[in-house]
Amino acid sequence: MNSRKRYTLYLPVSTEEYDWILRPWSVRAEGINNANWDSSIPVTRRLMYQFQLNYARNFGVHNVSAMGVVKREEYARGNMFKNYREDWVGRITYDFDSRYLLEMNGAYNGSEKFGPGYRFDFFPSLAAGWYVSNEKFFKIKWIDRMKLRYSKGWVGDDNGGGRWMYSSQMSYGGASRLNNASDGSSPYTFYRETVVGNPAVHWENAVKDNYGVEVGFFRSRISLSVDYFTENRTDIIIAGGSRAVPVFFGATPPSANLGKVKSNGLEVELNINKKLTGDLDIWSKIAVTHNRNEVLFRDDPPLQFKHLKAAGFPIGQTRSLISTGFYNNWDEVYASVPTETNDLQKLPGYYNLLDYNADGIIKSSEDNAPIGYSETPQNTASFMLGATYKNLSLMFQIYGVNNANRIISFNNYRNDTDIVFGHVADYWSKDNQNASSFLPRWKTSAENIGDYYVYDASFIRLRMVELSYSLDKSKWINKIGIENMRIFMNDNNLFFWSDLPDDRETTYSGGGATDGAYPTMKRVNLGVDITF
Repeated sequence: MNSRKRYTLYLPVSTEEYDWILRPWSVRAEGINNANWDSSIPVTRRLMYQFQLNYARNFGVHNVSAMGVVKREEYARGNMFKNYREDWVGRITYDFDSRYLLEMNGAYNGSEKFGPGYRFDFFPSLAAGWYVSNEKFFKIKWIDRMKLRYSKGWVGDDNGGGRWMYSSQMSYGGASRLNNASDGSSPYTFYRETVVGNPAVHWENAVKDNYGVEVGFFRSRISLSVDYFTENRTDIIIAGGSRAVPVFFGATPPSANLGKVKSNGLEVELNINKKLTGDLDIWSKIAVTHNRNEVLFRDDPPLQFKHLKAAGFPIGQTRSLISTGFYNNWDEVYASVPTETNDLQKLPGYYNLLDYNADGIIKSSEDNAPIGYSETPQNTASFMLGATYKNLSLMFQIYGVNNANRIISFNNYRNDTDIVFGHVADYWSKDNQNASSFLPRWKTSAENIGDYYVYDASFIRLRMVELSYSLDKSKWINKIGIENMRIFMNDNNLFFWSDLPDDRETTYSGGGATDGAYPTMKRVNLGVDITF
């Protein structure tokens, strides 16, 4: 083999110039899946019926409407017990002279997930609005429309947890033993409790408040909508395996309504419409949202480190070991804080990790510190701009987010595969101690990666561009019975700007949260819409 050694990027090349080669593909026998008509596939059965009654009437300046809905659904697959869901919903609205608006809603929902006495619950809501601009005293000429609104509602959720949470389950334990002899079995059999039920488990609850204002300026050429909302969720179902119950309890504890989360946010939307000439119209839309949440209670262990508790942090808070630089020589390796595992395998070129809780040893279970944000962005923004000239239209949309983090690992030589990723092009060496990446090593355990794979998940995306031409005013299409014909071409996800290694956003296709991701597709569509 040639003594010259080089690392390759992304795909190693099989030549005498390189030490690492790509393993050949293997061929597997083709398999045929069972078709839908195969008797081995369980049959799905669903029955749903719904009744709705509507009422509306005007009494002069008084406008009244009402609605009632009853819905019941049954679902089963194969030989499973049926799933049941039942909803009774009512709504009443009142409008006085297009100035004062009132709406009342009530939902009586039932779910078979909960036990007797807890299956049905009532969730009301109330909304009120005031068209200030319709009042006689409103004399601001450049404001065409002003509306103030407020709503409050109680909402229930039964998506948490599985079925039969309210019921304990027994399993066959076999014959009782009289002694330790092989023939010392009793003629009696026994059953043991394998699942501990919670007969008091019930609906999750949320109280939502929304304060809004809508304003139109200059004959509705400019319109502004602002909403501030809060949500307090209580009785969130926490699975038994996630509860802080001592092991001497003897079994997995039952699920319980213990979790609490609060959130608040702001939404702002600005629309602009302007006719520049007789044939040219332009419009734009800007929408910005800000949302924050905080876990108030999640049944964390009382003596757990504060930085490891869910309470006090956003849902899905990113946590990671933190690196403080490289081990640049053996003296720094020997003087470093020992790691819980593979301490003797540490080498120069690895990251020196921070002992976050200062107990004298690096443990991934205790030194994972909260850093950055969760994967859900706190801020989102969308900008749309369009123009129409006669029958020709052009529009585009830019979308972006920030205050988000994501862990995306590109592990070199994973599962002994001869792959080195391009992020290690500027790797550490004795002569390159200010490198941007650690030194990858073949079959060497205990690589101290730290927070290397924690990325800023902020991005800006050119989400959509569309060009279209309408033939609705052409005489020849009317002669052949076509009311409107529109020819269009649009593009999706043309450009993407971010510190992320690729454009995957939240799309995954198997594996863990960082493996098996399929990047977001770029699409170009050409089509014709015809209305007869």
